Amino acid sequence: MNKKSRMKPNAQDPLLTQLFTPMLRKGDLKKGEIIKAAIKLIATQGIGNLTFESVGKMLGIRRSHVAYHFESPDEIILKCVQYIVANVQQMNIEKIKAAASGKERLRAYLESTFEWAESSFEQASVMILFYYFCTLRREWREFHMAIRTAALNRLSALLTDGDFVGPSEASDYATTIHDLLTGAIVGVMTVPQVDQKKAIAQKKLETIKTILLILKR
Repeated sequence: MNKKSRMKPNAQDPLLTQLFTPMLRKGDLKKGEIIKAAIKLIATQGIGNLTFESVGKMLGIRRSHVAYHFESPDEIILKCVQYIVANVQQMNIEKIKAAASGKERLRAYLESTFEWAESSFEQASVMILFYYFCTLRREWREFHMAIRTAALNRLSALLTDGDFVGPSEASDYATTIHDLLTGAIVGVMTVPQVDQKKAIAQKKLETIKTILLILKR
C-alpha cells in the first residue's frame, strides 16, 4: 500500500453529517474519503474512469474496500453530487447570515454561488458532467429535479424576504435567476480562459448586475 496516497478522514467535516448521521461512524468517515477522492477523479479523468479500482488506487486501498461501502459507481457519483450541493448550500448560508438586510441576502446568495465555483473548481466540473448525464438517464433527472426544486424554493424565499417580488411572482423569477446563475457558471467554465478565477469573478459581477436589472432594484 502506498501510504503517501492514502487520504486521511476528516472527522471535523460538517458536510458529512448532512450525508450520513450527526454522530459520524468510522464507516461514514471512510465513505467521506471515497467521495472526496471520487470528486477529484471525476473532475480530472471523467465519469467514465470512475471505478471501484480507480478510487481504491487513489486512496491506496483495495477495490473490495470501496465496494464494501458503495454498491456501484453510480451510487458514489450521486453521493458526490449530494456532497457538492451541501457544500454550495453551506457557503450560501454562511454569507447570507452576514448580510444585514433582505436585499443584501439575495446578493450574498448570488455572490457565494460564484465564489463556490471559483474556490471549488473540481466540484463545479463534476456538476457540469452530472448535468450532461442527466440528459441521458431519467433517474438522474429525477434526482436533479429534487435538488433544483429545493434551490428554487430557497431563492423564492430570498426574493420575497427582500421585497423584490410578491409571493405570486417569486417562483417564476426564481426559475429565471437560477437558470441565469447556472448558465453563467457553465458558460465561463467551458470556454478557454487566460485566468479562470479572474474570469469567474468578472462573470459574477456581470450576472449579478443583470439579475438586479431584471428585478429593477
